[in-house]
Amino acid sequence: VKRSWELASEVGVEIDESGNSVIDHFNFDSKDEGLHTLITTSPENLVKSEHIVGQGSGACLYQGTGLATDSANPLVINVLTASSSAYSHNPQEMIKDYPHAVGK
Repeated sequence: VKRSWELASEVGVEIDESGNSVIDHFNFDSKDEGLHTLITTSPENLVKSEHIVGQGSGACLYQGTGLATDSANPLVINVLTASSSAYSHNPQEMIKDYPHAVGK
């Protein structure tokens, strides 16, 4: 039985480690609990497709781990991208290495 991260990897998506979250110290929601992991995104960060995100989509909230996608894979669609100030890491640990996933 394949795990979901193994299947995702086969189709051009890499899921960050368990316990990691997208962190953005500049674009977090006011209801965030101090870790800056409840991220507000602007409409420009959503895919331009009414079939996927609807018409007149505004900002949305995201809380979860980071994903890295293979831009050369024509079957991968980035529905939501993070701003350039976002990265994926465990919010309870100090950063020692370059984060697995970073924003635009």
